[in-house]
Amino acid sequence: MRGQIINENPGGEGALARIVYRDAKGEELPPPYPDTVVAPSIGAFIDIPIYRQARRFTLDLVPPPGAASIEIGFQTSHAEARMELVGPLEVSLGDELLLENISGDDLPDARTFLYQALAKLGLELPFGGSKVNAAIFKQLVDPEALRSPFTFHHKLKSVQWGARTTVNAGELALSNFPPWRLPEAPKWMEDPFQSLAWRMEFQSLSWLIDLANEAEAGGHTRAIDLAVSWSRANPWGHAQDPISAHPLPLSARTEALLTLLSLSVRSQQSDAFEKSFTLFSEVVRHAFALVQLVSQNVFAHSVVHIHAASALLSAARALPKFPLASYWSSVALPQIQEGFDRLIDHEGGFVEQSLHFRLEIVSLGLILARMLGEMPETREFREDLIARLRKGLRSVVSATDPSGSLPPFGDAPQGYHHASWLRRLLSVYGTTLLSDQALATALSYPTGKKVFFLPHAGLITARHYERNAHWSYFCTSLAGHHPEHGHSDCTSFVYSTGGASWIVDPKGSDLYEAGSARQYLVSARAHNLAIPDDREPTAGTAWIEAHERLEGANLFQIGTNVHGHDYDHRRIIVCLDNLHAIALFDHFTTRARPISFEGFLHFDPKVTAAIASSRLGIGYRKDGRLQIIPHVLKGQFSGMSIDNGRSDGPTALQGFVAQPTGGLQPANVLRYRFSGHGTVCGGVLLATSERSAGALADLLKATAVKDLFQRLWTAAS
Repeated sequence: MRGQIINENPGGEGALARIVYRDAKGEELPPPYPDTVVAPSIGAFIDIPIYRQARRFTLDLVPPPGAASIEIGFQTSHAEARMELVGPLEVSLGDELLLENISGDDLPDARTFLYQALAKLGLELPFGGSKVNAAIFKQLVDPEALRSPFTFHHKLKSVQWGARTTVNAGELALSNFPPWRLPEAPKWMEDPFQSLAWRMEFQSLSWLIDLANEAEAGGHTRAIDLAVSWSRANPWGHAQDPISAHPLPLSARTEALLTLLSLSVRSQQSDAFEKSFTLFSEVVRHAFALVQLVSQNVFAHSVVHIHAASALLSAARALPKFPLASYWSSVALPQIQEGFDRLIDHEGGFVEQSLHFRLEIVSLGLILARMLGEMPETREFREDLIARLRKGLRSVVSATDPSGSLPPFGDAPQGYHHASWLRRLLSVYGTTLLSDQALATALSYPTGKKVFFLPHAGLITARHYERNAHWSYFCTSLAGHHPEHGHSDCTSFVYSTGGASWIVDPKGSDLYEAGSARQYLVSARAHNLAIPDDREPTAGTAWIEAHERLEGANLFQIGTNVHGHDYDHRRIIVCLDNLHAIALFDHFTTRARPISFEGFLHFDPKVTAAIASSRLGIGYRKDGRLQIIPHVLKGQFSGMSIDNGRSDGPTALQGFVAQPTGGLQPANVLRYRFSGHGTVCGGVLLATSERSAGALADLLKATAVKDLFQRLWTAAS
């Protein structure tokens, strides 16, 4: 076990790790234990001396004969000492049972790996003769436990995509890509669309479950044959396609192989036993890989970690007779709990920036809760998790636009209809949540004007909905920016009116893009925000400073610190109730020197944008028209320009949005600029008609609005 202790005391202090071993019945084994000290008042323990503020430690634990489990408790050596144990801890087996040490320098197939692992475990089996595989299978596989394995990935895909099948008449349709003819003998390095997303789905082997369930005769046998083919073609560490080792396809493939193993065992076809044994061996090898990935916290703080830990738990529950099954479970469950604790707090707030992946976290949590219902020892965690998911789901539902899509802030894979996903999720796994009145009200999607302040979700959302095609929607992100990951989209927004998207987020996901395309899509210039003096935002966040109800409109004032300590920044948004017009202003103050900022408006690819005059931009979409009117409040307006597909250098990409199948597609982006000295304040009015533009212009002359800006300028001076 590895971990870290933070010592808040000025001098060197000590900590203890108290140790209790128990037998298979849960009875405590009396100390002494190997490599421990025994004291009458506290029992067996290991001393952890601490001489610095932060101390990494490793506990090498050697269980005594008869031990089946271990309990470890940490305490300080003195009652007055102040220390913090940093989680999550890392737990691993001895070096001889690590994946790479079992495989050695050879390239063992799955069966050979299983033999080597069992030999390392000292399992007494007849390693020799023609019946060795049957003996191993009989001793280590429980057909009843394997009959209906509880898997997560296929259930998640079912709520995300509905009844969509990936295999039809020998053609494979993955993600957003067109059907592709599946070869009789795949080489397992196929990449027909030059796409990360397609390769990850292909290497997950999840589509083999659809193939096995295909009505056409032979689908079951064909699916198992392909799974065995994949296993033989991919010795560990020398995969045909390196992306197959990514934790997402690794996790999904573990569960797909487990499901195929279950189907194979249930078929009871004697000629299929050797294939079943290969599948069993491959599941074990995958579980060894997952337990190392999960226990070492390689992808902690991400939904990827939950996927991996859930797949490991599935393997542990389906193979309870395997010697390490209880160890897999003991690693998976705490890591799942730790993962959800870090991803969603007790108020329903998410660490994850992406609304899409927030819904995926909720979905995985509700699927997990169904599984944990069969495990009484997890009741407290399950109840707490459901309460958090219920709160988190409220903000997700409230943020959904009338077309059924979530705002695409952060990473946003395309092709999903989130409202349908929500309906399927709640009808199968979330019926008990509907007793929550606030959630039920949000799900009813009431008509009329609605404004949602969702600070825990990092959003402000406004909509006008009358159950017809002419709805309007506005959403802005308050999500903090962290330089090590995520999109620089703090204060970015999306805007739709007349039932059509005008201002969009470029979307995109690291499942789909890499290289310069990925670098562009996460950068600030790919989002609808303002950048002062050509400086990219730094780490920081945004907050709601004020909300004022005006005559027929709402005014929001947002403060940020993402531009560093050199700038005092506010974004002010004014929205008409019917959202036929909105205004956005950015107010920057710095020390007494010249200052300028540039704002960006990214248009839907179906919108044609043009500059009609020095003071008017226009967007055209079918019969609709959007006016873009620059408006200066302090300083000077410095002009507008439109980029479309500009690619003169990786750091100068502009005028693109993400393609649904990966990469970039050209689209119009309007750039507007303001300048001043010490303080500058300006922005744009977006209006769908002369009437709405006039109503918004009149509002900006109102005393309340003038007073707001006057207070800003007074504070700046």
